[in-house]
Order: sequence, then C-alpha cells, then structure tokens
Amino acid sequence: MAFMRDDQAKQLIYHWIYGRGKRLLIDNDDVWNEYMKANPNFKQRVMDSTYGAFRKGESEFSFTNGSLVLSETGHGGYFTGYDLLNGSNKEVGGFSLSGEAYNEDDTVYVKVNYEYNDIMDVNGKYYTDSLFAVLANISFGNSIFTLPWWFCKDYKVKISGTVIYEVPQ
Repeated sequence: MAFMRDDQAKQLIYHWIYGRGKRLLIDNDDVWNEYMKANPNFKQRVMDSTYGAFRKGESEFSFTNGSLVLSETGHGGYFTGYDLLNGSNKEVGGFSLSGEAYNEDDTVYVKVNYEYNDIMDVNGKYYTDSLFAVLANISFGNSIFTLPWWFCKDYKVKISGTVIYEVPQ
C-alpha cells in the first residue's frame, strides 16, 4: 500500500489480510528492535524507568503488563507501524520491560528487554477502521479485489527484543 510510510506498517497489514488470524511473533529481530528503539514514547518509558531506578539507588528495573501508546498522535492510524500498533493490550500481556544500567568508559547505558503485545483488529466504533478494512482489500497488491473483505482476520501480535540506549546525564 503506497500510502504506508514504513515496512512495519506493511508487514502488520499484510499479516492481517493474509495471516488467517495466526499470531504474529517477532522475536529479537534487529530491524524491529531499531524501530521500537526509535519510537519517542518507547524511549521515554525506558528513560522514566531508568531514572526511577536511579532515584531509588538501583541500577535494575522492571515494568510488567502495563500499557504503552506508540502512535505519536495519541490515537491509531494506518500510515506507520506505530499507528497500527497504537497501544498495547493488557488482555494479551500488555507492555513489559526490564533493564539494567551499566557504566562503560564513563558513559551510562541501559540494556532493556521488552515485550509488546497487542491485538490487531478493526475497531468498529471508528468508521475509518471499517472503511480501511474494505479499502485494504480493494487496493492491496497489484490486482483489484484481491480478497473478499471478510477474509481479513484479527490477530494477536507479540514483539519482543533487546535494545540499548545511552542514558543522558
């Protein structure tokens, strides 16, 4: 879909259309790790957790079954993977992270293990979701009407991995 701004959005939509409802597991994929690391909301949650641990005199922290909104607009959309993932879903595990800060050559880093869980589904209360479901089927790929609209299946997605940030001082 030409209007999608990144490959992650295309992967998520492609799986929704062709994945037949099977869970999408993305485990420690380098491209996805960098993508998640680049999200400002993700980074803010990591830094908040890191500084929270520092205030307690600790170097380790964890955060389990919480929520995290990845969309930079604060609501969903269809242009980026962040928009499509929007917010984690606690019913399927939510958002969790654990990390440890360490010092290397007078620079502080934090190594973070994360897990982001969501359900990719059409939210019927938003007319744009229903419209998008129809348009996705009409325009995805090179042919018109590639699949009937009811063929798209909601699915669970789990993205997990490890990232390292330099901690600003």
